[in-house]
Amino acid sequence: MTDIPSTIARTIARPRRAIPGEDPEVARLSAMVIALLGEVAVLTERLDTVERLLDAQSLVTRDAIETFAPDTQAQGERDAKRRALVAGVLRPLRDAATQQAQQVQQ
Repeated sequence: MTDIPSTIARTIARPRRAIPGEDPEVARLSAMVIALLGEVAVLTERLDTVERLLDAQSLVTRDAIETFAPDTQAQGERDAKRRALVAGVLRPLRDAATQQAQQVQQ
């Protein structure tokens, strides 16, 4: 059986070829959207796996998932993962700003 979400994530994780004459801002925005798409594909697959395993073993109800509140440590870990995700998605903008700052200094 083909692992479609993981296959999609691996495929879109590859940098795309530059399009001649493409606006650099459009290219950066495209890179950000593609990075998000890869993250969503992987997360969707993982969530589906967890839900199927839980359902098959009757370990957790959907209501328990909906009403879950993380403790302080779990919330800290989630926050760190969120910051890393945001940093990865915004990397094209950060890289462009760094390049522009370097050019101004020269």
